[in-house]
Amino acid sequence: KKSRRFRHSGFIAMAKPLVLSIALFLAACSQPEDPPSLVPETVAKATKTAPAAPAPTEPRQSVVIAADPWCPHNCEAGSEHEGYMIDIAREAFGLAGINVEYVNMSWARALQQARDGYVDAVVGALP
Repeated sequence: KKSRRFRHSGFIAMAKPLVLSIALFLAACSQPEDPPSLVPETVAKATKTAPAAPAPTEPRQSVVIAADPWCPHNCEAGSEHEGYMIDIAREAFGLAGINVEYVNMSWARALQQARDGYVDAVVGALP
């Protein structure tokens, strides 16, 4: 009889490429122009910002990711450990030269702001 134990390292090894693929997909789907002004509840204090007015033909320099804190997946914005999903997103987008701004807000507000174009992604949400 085979053991049906959950193997954490095997799961993480399979999950990382999937999350990176999703992050790259979101980067490819984002609009080239800046979104309307964001009204965040909590913004990460140490974020890098893109130039104020990039030319319309230049690629996007930053993405805004929103979520309600749900550690260890995504924690408080600006904290020492923002969560492994945020770390993966920063790493994936960083490879493409895109900065990530992570903000905390209620789940319902995050989804609505994504629909309205104020944020580019919501952690853990499917289209």
